[in-house]
Amino acid sequence: MLVPVVADMLALRQIIGSPGSTTAHYFCTFCDLDYDDIEVFDWREWPAKDADHICYFARLWKDAACEHHQEDIFKACGVRWSALFGLPYWQPIIYSIIKSMHVLDLNLSQQHICNNFQINLSAKGGDGTAITPCPEKRKHVSSKIDQASLSTCIKVVKKNDPDLLYQFLKFNRKVLFTFCDDNKIKGENCNLLVGTRWVLANNIEAWVSVAIP
Repeated sequence: MLVPVVADMLALRQIIGSPGSTTAHYFCTFCDLDYDDIEVFDWREWPAKDADHICYFARLWKDAACEHHQEDIFKACGVRWSALFGLPYWQPIIYSIIKSMHVLDLNLSQQHICNNFQINLSAKGGDGTAITPCPEKRKHVSSKIDQASLSTCIKVVKKNDPDLLYQFLKFNRKVLFTFCDDNKIKGENCNLLVGTRWVLANNIEAWVSVAIP
């Protein structure tokens, strides 16, 4: 019986079918926070991953008719098939463990504290000052192409087809994020607008079911 996978982050992500890069939109193996939301440190705002959702789309990726369909599924949900999904008892979230060597011995924790938390270790006390300022991420649509996609998204919402959720997954995150922000759509029990494309699409679908009967 195989239970945990213990590896460095890059190897772990490839083994479990996640995006290989830690800067991908689906950057976390434990929550559905988007890379554009990486500055959100309040864990209560982090959308929890759903193991059933991961396994469902992994199998959908495996059974896709062609590589083009597989790529569409991967872009929308950040999941590929892994042989580990064939084990009925294997849990892709709690069985994914990062090696302590890479967390501690290679100074990744120090890197995280200094650059992500922006704590100056040379300061005598207090929180210190930022070593490098966090770049402001452009989460809203700005290009003409994205603006056109946003207009199409609004039409899709008004049409409200039965496969509405999967139609939303055709739009990039900026479009979905902007639509959510314009209509004050947030996840249940969330104070901030955060989440991957899958999370935002689900939030919009839930909103549509109430706003557009």
